[in-house]
Amino acid sequence: MTKVFISYAREDCEVARKLYKDLKAAGTEPWMDEENLLVGQKWKDGVRRAIRESDYFLALISSIAVEKKGYFQSELNKALKELGEMPPDEIYILPVRVDECIPKHEMLQDLHWADLFPSYESGLRKILMTIGHTRKAPQPTAKTPGPSERVNKEVRQGDTIIINAGGDVNFAKDRAKAQIVKGSKNSVVGDRENAPEMTEVASADSSAESGRQAVTNSLGMKFVFIPPGTLMMGSPEDEPERFNNETLHKVTLTKGFYMQTTTVTQEQWKAVMGNNPSYFKGCGDKCPLENVSWDGAQAFIAKLNQDGSDEYRLPTEAEWEYACRAGTDTRYYTGNAEDDLNRAGWYNANSGSKTHPAGEKEPNAFGLYDMHGNVWEWCQDWYGKYPADAVVDPIGPDDGSFRVRRGGSWFYAAGYCRSAYRYYDSPDYRGNRYGFRLALSPGQQVR
Repeated sequence: MTKVFISYAREDCEVARKLYKDLKAAGTEPWMDEENLLVGQKWKDGVRRAIRESDYFLALISSIAVEKKGYFQSELNKALKELGEMPPDEIYILPVRVDECIPKHEMLQDLHWADLFPSYESGLRKILMTIGHTRKAPQPTAKTPGPSERVNKEVRQGDTIIINAGGDVNFAKDRAKAQIVKGSKNSVVGDRENAPEMTEVASADSSAESGRQAVTNSLGMKFVFIPPGTLMMGSPEDEPERFNNETLHKVTLTKGFYMQTTTVTQEQWKAVMGNNPSYFKGCGDKCPLENVSWDGAQAFIAKLNQDGSDEYRLPTEAEWEYACRAGTDTRYYTGNAEDDLNRAGWYNANSGSKTHPAGEKEPNAFGLYDMHGNVWEWCQDWYGKYPADAVVDPIGPDDGSFRVRRGGSWFYAAGYCRSAYRYYDSPDYRGNRYGFRLALSPGQQVR
């Protein structure tokens, strides 16, 4: 049974108790001092042993906890020491935020976290999904089982989480309705051995559609044409800070499309929706719209398309990475080093903990700005595992529980802003790091 150590500040005790009960009900073995320390047991010995024996260290982070110098910080330091002795890609510390706050410890800032606000259930699902995807083997010394040897596992808490032999995840209200996340809705056209090593992008000069010009709509949204072509999507196994969900595979896009040169700005959102949900309103009208969910982006698109034309949409994940790379195969479209990222985007080392006006950094070869950093960008796809074989015009899984987001943000470290980095969130989740940009298919009448 998976052991989860819960660390918290006393002011967050009620949230810790709720998590303890929900994790226990989901089939894990949570550890919390007020529940598990024995009367007369030395606190330091009990906690040290519990941390050492836990599979995960769940750190409840709040605006109060980050300022305290007590048991919480002591436990966290012990866990960080444990993490420092683990392989670089090991998931051990699970940062979970109770409210809008920024951890002071640099190592925590580099970790992706779950938020229990505004939706506790959404945060809980992310925690359980992480535990399901990276569940530790019962016998650490045993070799990792191959796909055919893995046992299907189920975790229950309100929604049922189904984890199949390949590690895919889906949620349903009951087991009868639960379906394993399906494979990509793609056509297999080849294999990796025959795939090119470099990204192949049709030359704008030689393309049959080279006559297409950039277009600007009545809201001031500028779109540039992205010609069809081929890329190696994902990352090579030796790319620094790579994650296992970045399987390198050949992708061919047979149709060109238009991509917005920047993310949707606060000014553009207000012109359509009549409000501004952004956290960084003081940044100004030209700054990216943020604090928007995938569902919110769809509502914006629906209003733009209210005449039924379906001209505006979110890009697919494959379109996004193809447009981001613009013919490159490096970590960022400006190169491999963090100094190269500094030229292209706003991230935690240069943002000053805030967003910045769209289009201030260096664009890529297609003329797209801020594909790295500033705000995460929602994609159309459900999140799922990449295929290993070559595919044509992929649109992601048929269904799922999470939507893809790409590009990193002002808050995240450089590794999370790479062209290949991919993650996901519930469609209804929003935060001050989430925005989106629009795509258009050729032949649409831009209004």
